[in-house]
Amino acid sequence: MNHINLLPWREAAREAQKQRFLKALLGTFLGALLCVLAARVGLGVQLDAQTARNARLEAEQARIEEAVRTLAVLRDERKALLDRLAVIEGLQRDRPKTALMLDALTRLQVPGAHFQNLTYQEGQLALTGLAEHNEAVSALMRRLKASPWFDAPVLKGLVEAPDFGPRAARFELTLAHVLPPHPWPRPAPPGQALVPAEAR
Repeated sequence: MNHINLLPWREAAREAQKQRFLKALLGTFLGALLCVLAARVGLGVQLDAQTARNARLEAEQARIEEAVRTLAVLRDERKALLDRLAVIEGLQRDRPKTALMLDALTRLQVPGAHFQNLTYQEGQLALTGLAEHNEAVSALMRRLKASPWFDAPVLKGLVEAPDFGPRAARFELTLAHVLPPHPWPRPAPPGQALVPAEAR
């Protein structure tokens, strides 16, 4: 029986198997490398997109914050303007009221009593003056109580003032200023009572 030498065949088979293994290993490596590269590229694209979105969001947030600041400034300016308008309206409203108050106060003076100082705040008056005698102060208080332009007169103090006469006195009183309903009472000359509108 002839012997067949199988060593070259086996060697060739091993070499072919080795080549296949190396090719498979190289293919696996290349596939893994491609997957890694693809993943890196994909992550880079996503990161770029997320960065762009973040930049847009930051820009929009900055725009909104600027709009909010502008709105706050406009709101403050509007409030300041409304406050100024309220002051102007109050002055315009109080102008005739003040004139009527001073006119009524002048007409209520009685002989022998003179006003020296007047303070007005939020509808309240504080008056100081000089009277030749106590009866003049009493007459003035009666006229103030009877006047429709004033309310709640209170005599705060009455101090002798001998430098102005043997019976002279300084007086201090407070009262509230009111506007009577229309039609307003007809002004009367100083020293006379006010005439109601119904009596005209």
